[in-house]
Amino acid sequence: RPGRSPDFAYRDSREMARSMKEIARKYPGRSGVDSLPVITDLRLALNVASCDQRPLVILAGDSKSTRELELELGPWARDKGAGRVLFVRATTQECQRRLGSRVEPGIVVVQSSVYGDSGKILGVVKPGEGEMALERAVDRFTIVQKYVRGHIEEGSRRGVRWQTAIPVTD
Repeated sequence: RPGRSPDFAYRDSREMARSMKEIARKYPGRSGVDSLPVITDLRLALNVASCDQRPLVILAGDSKSTRELELELGPWARDKGAGRVLFVRATTQECQRRLGSRVEPGIVVVQSSVYGDSGKILGVVKPGEGEMALERAVDRFTIVQKYVRGHIEEGSRRGVRWQTAIPVTD
């Protein structure tokens, strides 16, 4: 029967779990993955963080320093950050332009604005400061309740527009 459920392939959740474990055994992947699931750019990351209601962790700096931050952040990201936060790499200049505040190289935790076009800095974690400082900054995040109809109407009144990467032609 049509739908979005896996019912067409599995009788129940146990059968689905068994099948997924079998697939995982066939394709074990590699251990020690050292990269984070980063969003393409800060503009998009702010928007996704707003839509998903997640704190945004920005690795701010040049490409060499953000790579070092990524390696430092990796264990926390896999153990405690997965599903809780979103990640992006950005230069300090891009952070200043999008956030309206001067940012030093390091980890910047941000609460995206309601329309995802800017953000408020919740905390800055300098290299080597550790997981506790990062946890404190992430814990400052608060979910903002959005009601779709009112949110869209208010956005239209404010002139908020999103330019997609692929042009909308219809």
